[in-house]
Amino acid sequence: MTWPAVNTIGFLGERLDWHARRMTTFGPMRFVMANPDNTPVDLTGCEVFGWIKTTIDDETNLLTLEGVITTPTAGEYEIGVTAEDLAILKGGRDVIDSESRYPWRLFLRDHLTRVTPLYHGFVICVK
Repeated sequence: MTWPAVNTIGFLGERLDWHARRMTTFGPMRFVMANPDNTPVDLTGCEVFGWIKTTIDDETNLLTLEGVITTPTAGEYEIGVTAEDLAILKGGRDVIDSESRYPWRLFLRDHLTRVTPLYHGFVICVK
């Protein structure tokens, strides 16, 4: 994946796993939202949001992700997680440990309140 990553209108979200260490700041990760013809999507009035959970079936979020739309008319946004927030994730001793894997999702809510999935995957957090 190249950065900034480009999302295209019409897809159902892309798999993106990321590796983070407890007590360190992660990001910001920068993204661009594009139309199928590669022109930028105007994100004026939109919101980027998401969550990290212990398991996919949990009803409550460990962390809530709030994206920052940096340049709305160019379709640019970013997300990041602070060291204080990452401290909530316990993490295992190795990346393959089940307690190191936390499901996450990222969505776009447009100005008409329609929600589009952007990314999904796992936050891999080790001690």
